[in-house]
Amino acid sequence: MGIIDKCGTLWERAGRAAASAADRLGAVKAIVRLIDNVDERAARRLRRALGRRAWLVSWQPGRNGRWQARISAPELVRTIERTGWTRWRAIRRATAAVDRLPTLRARIGRHPRHVAGVMTGDDPD
Repeated sequence: MGIIDKCGTLWERAGRAAASAADRLGAVKAIVRLIDNVDERAARRLRRALGRRAWLVSWQPGRNGRWQARISAPELVRTIERTGWTRWRAIRRATAAVDRLPTLRARIGRHPRHVAGVMTGDDPD
């Protein structure tokens, strides 16, 4: 086998390897699309459920491939924002933060000196 034959054989092997890699990449992209579709449907269901509580839920792509979710509600003074690797996870983290607010308010209420700093943004000292 001459040098030209060896180069041709190597070229054929490289072509087959590239085709195999492209097939694998196509499969990975399909799986990523499937996971993204499932995540979006779950996030929409969760938004509908929270809408029954008069909560407004939105999301958008954030930094580093993460999602940012926002929750607004009549009983909230500010919009709650949280991030997660999926839309659904970001929304769940935001709802958990809202659910923890009464506990936080109870803890802050025990220390009136800190209430002014937290509520108004003023430095208590």
